[in-house]
Amino acid sequence: MATTTIASEIEALTGVTTADPSFLVSAQKFVVSSVPKNLLKWASSLTDPASHGGNTSQGVNIVMPTATDSILDVSRNGFSADEVPYNMKGFIANDASLHLATSTYPKYYLNDTNSGEGSKVIVKPIPTDSETAVILYVDYTKIDDDCDLRSVVIYRAASSEFSKLASGMNAGVTTALTYLKASVDQAETAADRFEASNDASIFGDPATYDATNSQLVRVKEAVDKVQLLIETDKPASGYDAYDLLQAEDIELLNGNLSIVKTELERAQVHLSEWVAIGDMRVKQINAALAEAQGYAGEVTARIGQQQIYIAESQKYYNWAKQELQTYVGMNEKSIQYQSQQQQAQAEAQ
Repeated sequence: MATTTIASEIEALTGVTTADPSFLVSAQKFVVSSVPKNLLKWASSLTDPASHGGNTSQGVNIVMPTATDSILDVSRNGFSADEVPYNMKGFIANDASLHLATSTYPKYYLNDTNSGEGSKVIVKPIPTDSETAVILYVDYTKIDDDCDLRSVVIYRAASSEFSKLASGMNAGVTTALTYLKASVDQAETAADRFEASNDASIFGDPATYDATNSQLVRVKEAVDKVQLLIETDKPASGYDAYDLLQAEDIELLNGNLSIVKTELERAQVHLSEWVAIGDMRVKQINAALAEAQGYAGEVTARIGQQQIYIAESQKYYNWAKQELQTYVGMNEKSIQYQSQQQQAQAEAQ
């Protein structure tokens, strides 16, 4: 039941250093839950009375080792038992009942489930040390390196690995957004210091600060708009960059960041006329805006990489489902054909 090769192929497909064991187990269980149990008889195991119950010494009730409903057979002393509904439990143990279980025709029902384990299976007549009861069930651990469904496990686990990589990008995006906001705040603080006075700057023309004519007022307007788009519910409540990142609405977040970048570019264009004059405050704003542009680019790049991971995750998940459908389809046709052949032989006799 080795999965060394499966793990190696997962690592090769995803680029992770070590395949996550929990993803591999989940993929194995995904296979067992997706394929009809009659097609997985080759992946079966028997319970052991010494470990799971089914005799007088270790407990007459059998506890399934894993939480699975893929029971292939329950037998007592070599005789196959029929399952009955839970509400029949009293009848199969009552000597006066027509439904009484016997040594030759035993019966069983499912009881409650233990935490971390599977259901309790109650067999009647009560098993003994000489007439033990066992369960044949589909064992997910046998979906391993040597089985026909190995590729499904690889693709399903790879899908989970890419989902994990995509989720891991959120922290980087959040950090870049934080730095982006800090740079915009720095630019806004410097822009707030522009005053309609010769004392505030080396500009001698009062019209420089006039709200009607000033390019610098437009700079502050653009910077203020960027701040609103990042964290202040603009263009509407729940649509700023932080909200959209939290909601994982990548399409709207990209649109929001596109507006942010446009407004930052507009601010820089308005400033370009004044940089040559040598006002240090303008240079400070320009530097902060350039830094903000860099962080905006980083956010865009990280989101782009996240989208690639998401697409890869979906691709491998689809591949896993396709492999399952092919396996089930081919084997069901084979079983149907064998059944028809057996029927034809029986009629010929």
